This record gives sequence, C-alpha cells and structure tokens, in this order.
Amino acid sequence: MATVCHAGTCNDVVPYLVPPSLFNPNSLCSLLLYVLLPLFLSLFLDYNNLTEAIPVTFNGLKNLKRLELLSNKLQGLVPPYMSLLNKINYLHTSDNFLIGELLMLAAGFPMEENFAGFEKSGLIAVDISNNKLRGTLRWFMAWMPKLSALLLENNKLSGMIPREY
Repeated sequence: MATVCHAGTCNDVVPYLVPPSLFNPNSLCSLLLYVLLPLFLSLFLDYNNLTEAIPVTFNGLKNLKRLELLSNKLQGLVPPYMSLLNKINYLHTSDNFLIGELLMLAAGFPMEENFAGFEKSGLIAVDISNNKLRGTLRWFMAWMPKLSALLLENNKLSGMIPREY
C-alpha cells in the first residue's frame, strides 16, 4: 500500500492507503474510488488498459488540475461532465479511441456548454492527439485563453489555428 499525497493536498486531509498497482501499468479496467476522487489534484492513469467510455466516476474529480489518460482504450464521446472539471490545467487523452464532433463533444451538448468551465480554469496544455475527433479548431480554442500547448494530430479536425495562438 502507498500513501496518497500527490492525489490530495496532504496538508489538510488524512493520507489514504492505495495499492501501488494503481500507479503502475496494469490492467486496471474499473475505478471505484468515490471517496478519494474529490481529493485528487493529479490523476495519472497512462497505459492502464482502461476500456469503454471515460468513466462516470471522473465526475467526482472536483479539484483535479491534471488528468493523464494516455494510451488506454477509452472510446466514445467526451462526456458533458468534463466541463465540471473547471480547475483542470493539463488534459492528456491522446492515443485512445475518443470520437465525435469537437464542437459537439457529447450527446448533443454544444461545445460552449460542454467546455465552458475550462475558460475559468486557466487550461494550459491539451493533448487530444491520436483519437477520432472531428470539428473546427477555432471554436474549440476560443474557450482556452491561457492555452500554451495544444497537440491535435491524427484526428479529423478542420479549420485554421487562430493567429492569437
């Protein structure tokens, strides 16, 4: 068991014991960490063979600043509750099978509703490369005024990157 300090603040909370396998490449296919999720500041789940859609349990990541989901097998639309992660600064979901319109990222919700929380968050870096996302870049980027790194390759995106970037 490992003490989770990086996931929470550890200044104001009691550290929790988490199996070390959670932080190593493995075949983690389900997350049931409802109690811990609100404490996480960073969540690194790269190379964990996560399947299906982005888990609904991520809705509980209210204080998350960094989400790393690189090289899993996540598929489907980016869920609308991602906009509730309004403290996030770094989002890395590359090398998955995420689909859908960049402008309409989830179930018919306009991008403005879906990612409006990011405008307040100060999102700095986004890597959504190597997925199957479609849509127009200009509208997606308009919601990220502090963006300094954007990786989009190997998607089905269109449009020009605005000059201000």
